[in-house]
Amino acid sequence: MTAERLAKAGSLDEGDLVMTDGGLVVVFEQKVRREKTTQLSLGTFMAEAIVEAGHYSTARSLAVPAIPAVLVKRSGKPIGDSFVILRLSDFVQ
Repeated sequence: MTAERLAKAGSLDEGDLVMTDGGLVVVFEQKVRREKTTQLSLGTFMAEAIVEAGHYSTARSLAVPAIPAVLVKRSGKPIGDSFVILRLSDFVQ
């Protein structure tokens, strides 16, 4: 599996991070939870990830669209303790 940070592209942003493994492509929208009281707007975050995964897929003419995901980094914790959020339909593919 390989991972790559993606550059910001304004209105055609393609996400923050992409991980690939063979034909599997997952585009992540990264969020940092800075305070314990910060609400997680999962629907909003996922909507953003869906749009950005679409931009990534279109820009690369992917035969199989990239899977959108949200990576939520916990404040004060190592990256390995982050949360990955997927839609159930994408998870069961």
